[in-house]
Amino acid sequence: MKINYIIIAGSSGGHILPAISLINHLSNTKKKIVFITNAEGLQYITLIKNEDCTVKVFKQSMKIKIIFSQFVNCFHYFINNTNVRVIGFGGFLSVIPIFLGRLFNFILKNNLIYIHEQNIIYGLANKINYFFSNYSFISFPKTKLKKKEIYVGNYFKINIKSDYVQQSKKIKILLIGGSAGSLELNNKLLDYIKDIPQEDRNNFEFKIQIPSSYQSIKDKYKKLSSNVFFFSFINDIRFNDYDLIFSRCGSGSMFEILYFTNNVFFLPHLYSRDMHQKYNKEFFIRKLNIKDEIPNYKNLKNNSVFYFNKIINPFSIHKIFSFISK
Repeated sequence: MKINYIIIAGSSGGHILPAISLINHLSNTKKKIVFITNAEGLQYITLIKNEDCTVKVFKQSMKIKIIFSQFVNCFHYFINNTNVRVIGFGGFLSVIPIFLGRLFNFILKNNLIYIHEQNIIYGLANKINYFFSNYSFISFPKTKLKKKEIYVGNYFKINIKSDYVQQSKKIKILLIGGSAGSLELNNKLLDYIKDIPQEDRNNFEFKIQIPSSYQSIKDKYKKLSSNVFFFSFINDIRFNDYDLIFSRCGSGSMFEILYFTNNVFFLPHLYSRDMHQKYNKEFFIRKLNIKDEIPNYKNLKNNSVFYFNKIINPFSIHKIFSFISK
């Protein structure tokens, strides 16, 4: 099997969506691509619009089984191909293909290894991957880049139409909890709704990103308001249509929201190994003076002022595509 690119992403939309965007950018090049993902990637593969892409899914639950299966499969990819360009978008799944891509260069395979880091600090997998990579694409600007680093900016989703219609006369509140959800963030919004007097709640509309497994949380929302709408993933949300947004601090969500509006309360997920969401938020507090408190519900309609973001651009995948396809 002829392969030109191996692209790896799994575990969360923050890794998978930029990878799929790059795959779609490569669709006119007629280059053969293997996209390596795991079970979480299955919900996104319908977004791939590239007929030259083969998807390889590793569904094993134990890491040792994934390592063995990846080693066997990727060994064949590299032994039968030269000049493969390997692009890892972070996460445990990317380590073995990147290691093998570098290892096979010792037998004159001439592979090029790239990684993409969405957050302000490298995750554990990308700390390992950086050692084996030729180049590292980063999303956050720095005053001084490391030797391998290339600043490309942030990833933005391509709009896909949905059937959702805003109720324009309502005060609109959106919660972005990420593909895995966030109990802390939902509890913040539930408490916020409880503080709104019952007679005023009908003036509000709540749109909540929430996993299907959070049924007990959904029931709590329904008891508080009849104007609640739930979704798991929609690509076409217009952030500037909302009077207030509650969001986790994954880099993708922060970049996209702050490109359009600063009417947002960010709550970092504090249980990740490297605390990267905490550092993502601190960066934007420093650079953009974003709010670090939830505004009073009475003042939300007064928040709608013109907003211009001076440091965010939406073209990172275009830049990565231009660099790797040279």
